[in-house]
Amino acid sequence: MFPTQSDAEAWLGESWQQLADEGVTAVTLVHGDEVVYGPMPLDPA
Repeated sequence: MFPTQSDAEAWLGESWQQLADEGVTAVTLVHGDEVVYGPMPLDPA
């Protein structure tokens, strides 16, 4: 969906609150079939 990991992370930084408001509790960054990191909770601790 994103051309680079940096683009994906930038989008998440801008969108995490909306995702959390919509009920998403965690996200995982994947590259192909490989998990890069996650799940990362969206709870604003």
